[in-house]
Amino acid sequence: MTGQVTLMVVLGHFVAAFTALGLPPYLTEALRGMGGDGTRWAGILYILPTICVAISAPFWGKMADRYGSRKLLIRAQLGLAVSYFLTSQANSPLMLALSLMLQGLLGGTFSASSAYLGNQLKGKTLSRALTLMQSSARLALLVAPVLVGVLIQHHPVLQLYGWFCLLPLISALLTFFLPEPPVTAKHQRTQKKVSLKAGQRVFWLEFLFVLSTILSFPYFIDHISHQTTLSWVPGLLFSLPHLAYLLAVPLLPRLPQGWTLGAGFVLVGISLLWHLWASDLLLLGLLRLVLGFGMALCISSINDLAAELAEHHPRGQLFGVLEAYGKGGAVVAGILASLLSTHMEWTFWLSGTVALVSVLLTLSPARTLQQATTD
Repeated sequence: MTGQVTLMVVLGHFVAAFTALGLPPYLTEALRGMGGDGTRWAGILYILPTICVAISAPFWGKMADRYGSRKLLIRAQLGLAVSYFLTSQANSPLMLALSLMLQGLLGGTFSASSAYLGNQLKGKTLSRALTLMQSSARLALLVAPVLVGVLIQHHPVLQLYGWFCLLPLISALLTFFLPEPPVTAKHQRTQKKVSLKAGQRVFWLEFLFVLSTILSFPYFIDHISHQTTLSWVPGLLFSLPHLAYLLAVPLLPRLPQGWTLGAGFVLVGISLLWHLWASDLLLLGLLRLVLGFGMALCISSINDLAAELAEHHPRGQLFGVLEAYGKGGAVVAGILASLLSTHMEWTFWLSGTVALVSVLLTLSPARTLQQATTD
């Protein structure tokens, strides 16, 4: 039964995330169709939903603890459906911006799904389920832009938003048939007495991980496009870390525990710094695979730490704040990437350095539950 529940949640998250990850790269096409010089706002529109998720996720997490994680997961999926439909009706950059803000404020399916799993599973089982959730997002990131790239040849981007609003509705239907996790008396006492101070180390690890990995993504294809005459090669190199992540996930349970988080940050940092001297495409491809393996180690280890925290903390608040830190890292990365877009070498320097410095945080002792409750 546990495996079926996990599979349903992961499938629902993949379906809901498909639109959120597949359509934003083509927002410039939508802005061109609105006339004027609206395309200059594409970068801001791209991160608007992320900013709004970072703001709203902790609030929705508290609501999940109060009213039930399944109900709030359905709410997030329905919120995405409504916001996608409104996006399909946008006829100006302002209306498009407002609908994208609603996508962030009403969505938050990842933290909602994590909270639901946190109330159903424990320990390593929960950690593996969270890692599988990340895998569904990586798979959507690989598949969705390709499919949208084909569809956009025949249909406007905003029309696709109207079609794809059905996907989170399908997710909500799947979630409707899942059981509502019981709220025990122990869980209610935990919600009242335990703060999230013990999770600060994990939250900042998530922030630094997302910052270091996302920083080099926005302009990577432009940076290497001059190294090849084949139009598909930059896209392939861009996607290799996500492919490596998916291939590495089945191997992670076999690795010895205790060193994987620090090793993951080291691999991420060294591979990103080495991008500065990788003029050969074969070497660059190898570095992208190493980057993906390092990402898998980091994500799996952070999920292990989050699963430990979920034993003694309200799950909705925990995963809501964790997502807020992650989305905050993505926003900072997007802003820095834009500022450094004309000096891509500084992007690799900064992202690699952030990852290597993060190793120091992995070595710091975690705050115990007793310390968190006595502060």
